[in-house]
Amino acid sequence: LSIYIPDGAERIGNNAFKNSALLSVTIPGSVSDIEADAFHGCQNLTSVTVSEVTETIGERAFQGCTSLAYIDFPASITSVGSGAFMSCEKMTRVRFMPGSGKVTLGGGLFAQCYGLISVTLPQTAECISDNMFQSCTVLPVLYIPANVTSIGENPFTECKSLKYIYFGGTEDGWNSMASV
Repeated sequence: LSIYIPDGAERIGNNAFKNSALLSVTIPGSVSDIEADAFHGCQNLTSVTVSEVTETIGERAFQGCTSLAYIDFPASITSVGSGAFMSCEKMTRVRFMPGSGKVTLGGGLFAQCYGLISVTLPQTAECISDNMFQSCTVLPVLYIPANVTSIGENPFTECKSLKYIYFGGTEDGWNSMASV
């Protein structure tokens, strides 16, 4: 099962496809918002293509999409809500395309993505949110962009393989975050 969302649709509403048997979805260029729980629990969903116009992905939008292996966020993204990709157990790669606008990342965003091994965060992100990578047990390395000025509570709990965290900013910038 795949879904065709027609051009002209401006948003995908709350719970629109929640718990459906979708295999793939392409979000057209007219959709700027994917709202809360839009694809929550779509356990068969393996492929999501997000258009270059999409700006926001709501809370829990793809939570529990246990077959989803990767996501590429377009440069247009400005906000990804709390738990949006939580429990995407087979997720291996997350990549934010370079953009110029500030990107807000919600708490628990990639928590329980047990297969996550590669993350490219947006260069304009200002915060590593609470529980952001909680239980990403095979994530080996993370690069934190220079614009990040705060790190939330327990972002790396149970990240057993996380051996290296690189920070793009200054040593003073890191020390000010680490001392809070």
